[in-house]
Amino acid sequence: MSYIEIKNVSKSYKDKKVLENISLKIDKGKFVSIIGSYGSGKTTLLKMISGLEKIDEGQILINGFSPDKLKEELKMGFVFQDPMLLPWRNVIDNITLPSEINGEKAIEEAKKLLKLVDLESKEKCYPRELSGGMQRIVSILRASIMKPSVLLLDEPLSSIDEINRDDLHEKLIKIHEKNKQTTLLVTHSIHEAVYLSDEIYVLGGSPTRILKRIVPKKPRRIENKFSSNTMIEVADVFHPAEYLFPSLGSVAKSFIENYQEFLENTMYTIIEVIVGFGIAVALGLFLAIITVHYTHLEQILTFSAIILKTIPIIAIAPLLVLWFGHGMGSKIAAVTITSFIPILINVLSGAKEILYKYKSIIGLYNMNKKQKTKYFILPGIRPYLMSSLKISSSLAIVGALVSELISANKGIGYLIMSNYYSMNIAGVFVCIILSSLIGIGIYSIFDKLEKTQDMI
Repeated sequence: MSYIEIKNVSKSYKDKKVLENISLKIDKGKFVSIIGSYGSGKTTLLKMISGLEKIDEGQILINGFSPDKLKEELKMGFVFQDPMLLPWRNVIDNITLPSEINGEKAIEEAKKLLKLVDLESKEKCYPRELSGGMQRIVSILRASIMKPSVLLLDEPLSSIDEINRDDLHEKLIKIHEKNKQTTLLVTHSIHEAVYLSDEIYVLGGSPTRILKRIVPKKPRRIENKFSSNTMIEVADVFHPAEYLFPSLGSVAKSFIENYQEFLENTMYTIIEVIVGFGIAVALGLFLAIITVHYTHLEQILTFSAIILKTIPIIAIAPLLVLWFGHGMGSKIAAVTITSFIPILINVLSGAKEILYKYKSIIGLYNMNKKQKTKYFILPGIRPYLMSSLKISSSLAIVGALVSELISANKGIGYLIMSNYYSMNIAGVFVCIILSSLIGIGIYSIFDKLEKTQDMI
């Protein structure tokens, strides 16, 4: 007999059927993912398995008994979408809360779990002192402290950037393998489900039902982490043949259904580009003007520019995350690095040309550096600056997107990764269109300014 049996379960809210005739069997010790789109009833199903939600029709048995039996014995672990750590308790006290409720504070077991996930140095920290990823893993440890027979995970890694999410996957695997409990993960990330799971159940339709059961090969093995065949098999259940070239209708539908999310993340990327690009312009102008007056700096700057030009931003981006954090700072730094070099080179070249062209007048009036800058360099370099702005603006967008792809929980780059891992390729195309529109918009602004300048 299977350890968890769900038999013909249905659920309705206000006369609207959400789940219909859900039936599945899960063996003891398996890691199973339930995957589906937003609003498909995944969380509702998980809550019914935990006994937190009543069943309208059908039956759920765990080891032959009602879920209430495990809940009473504190052998049912549940990790919610929000970590819900108690702010007045430190890490060790948050983890041991279930054991305290049971009459025994399992401090040693909590310390073992912290060591297992390399967080032993954080045991005295309070939730406000932890990163989002650390808070998530502490909530998982709290749910695991009583060595539950069943661990239910309701999208615990949502809104975590990809670098931290991959790290949390490995920690989650360690916890599952240590406790050997039956784990059910609700997620909308196909990538996550394929990598972690022994079995995947795909939900869909209206009302929601089980569309397909998929068994990945070699679960939790690094070579299976980007198993394209399994990911496509799952994606094909949702939108057959749409994962290569989605129709215009699918792309439009994806934008309309999630327009607020797309627009919010687009604005976040635009802010990164504007701030980073502004710094790049100021830095490029400053360094060009300084260099044209102190020629011995030119070789140093040229050498540095060549190095930065030849190293792809994708190689630098992880270092920027370490130096400036996972927030907007590292993205602004990436935008600045990718876009200031063309500005520096173009403006420096223009300034040198201007000084050479008018060297007789400059010599005649014995002008100092300040006068040369005021009367010749700043007015004369405008055409060079405008042409460099058109080139570097597109590079600024590339810098923002690449850094968001590496580590972010906001921005167009983040949405590209999020939609890709969910195999929502229509959503990826929306992101591509939005980033292209940003590029066209910025280029058009500088092109118009350049033409206006030519008319003066």
